[in-house]
Amino acid sequence: MRRSVGAVGLLLAVALLAGGACGRKTAVRPPDLIAPETVRALSVTNTTNGIELRWERPTRYVDRSQMLDLAGFRIERRRACCGFRLIHQIEVDDRERFRRAKTFSWTDPEVDIGEIYYYQVIAYTLDEDLSAPAGPIEIKRILEVSGDPPAAPE
Repeated sequence: MRRSVGAVGLLLAVALLAGGACGRKTAVRPPDLIAPETVRALSVTNTTNGIELRWERPTRYVDRSQMLDLAGFRIERRRACCGFRLIHQIEVDDRERFRRAKTFSWTDPEVDIGEIYYYQVIAYTLDEDLSAPAGPIEIKRILEVSGDPPAAPE
């Protein structure tokens, strides 16, 4: 009886070591490889409502594997005198949708005419892994004039 208990124990130990815990097994990746790729195609434009930023959604991690857990974007701004500070955050809530947004935009309404601003956008995952900043990109705030200029008096 003692031998059969020992054999059963040995078989159980081998099964646990071979099977391990339940769940999906993936290779362990270093933290610097699971950050989102840098946001692409960042642009800024003067509009009547402020300065509009536009960018494309990152779809991969730095290690080039597909990213499914994009959580949002941090928008940071600075003036010539100061460092970058967070001015807005956009949450992404379309992870479960078949068709996800490919581009994003946001307009900064808190800008002064004649001032120069620098912007950068940082993507982040659900685990708060941050991408490298896209930017900085510079723009001088001007008053956007729409339509044709007025005709000269005759």
